[in-house]
This record gives sequence, C-alpha cells and structure tokens, in this order.
Amino acid sequence: MVPTSLILVVLTVAYFPAAWAYFWNWPKRRLVNVYFLVLGSVAGLMIITIVQAVTSAHIVWLSWVVLVGGILLLIAAIRLFRIGLAKVRARDRAIADRMAKGY
Repeated sequence: MVPTSLILVVLTVAYFPAAWAYFWNWPKRRLVNVYFLVLGSVAGLMIITIVQAVTSAHIVWLSWVVLVGGILLLIAAIRLFRIGLAKVRARDRAIADRMAKGY
C-alpha cells in the first residue's frame, strides 16, 4: 500500500503547475478545456485520497491507481505549464512590439 502522504505530495506538486497554466492561459471557455480537466482531476484525486484516509478505507489497489494517476497528471500539468508559459511570453512580446511601434 502506498502511503497517503506520498500521494498527496505528488498531487500537491501537480496542482500548482496546473493552476498556473490555467490562470496564465486565460482560455475563452473556462470549464471545457484541457487546463480545467487536469486541474479538476488533480483536485478530485486529492479529495478521493483525503476521504479514503479519513474513513480508514485502505484499499491497496486504489492507492496504487491514485499514485499512478497523480504521476500522469503531474506530467500533463508540467506540459500545460510550459505551453501556458510560452503563450504568456508570446503575448508579452506582442504587447512590447505594439508599444514599440506606437500603437
């Protein structure tokens, strides 16, 4: 069985890049996009893990599934974070170009 603290550390590390990517990207559709899907999945797995720990329902295979899901979501969150960061840089470059041209 995987310890709950290890699962929550992985999910917490996955939450922050997903949240920053979501808020940096400013998607047009707030709920129906990949950013919200990853952010909501991380939050949902956190809730499932905490409920499992509070109710003392120790299901061995579920803890492994949640850990693997958390690691996969961490990879997805880092990818989305990098994409969001690139969009922010492009937007800043476009604003700087417009300001340099005097628009």
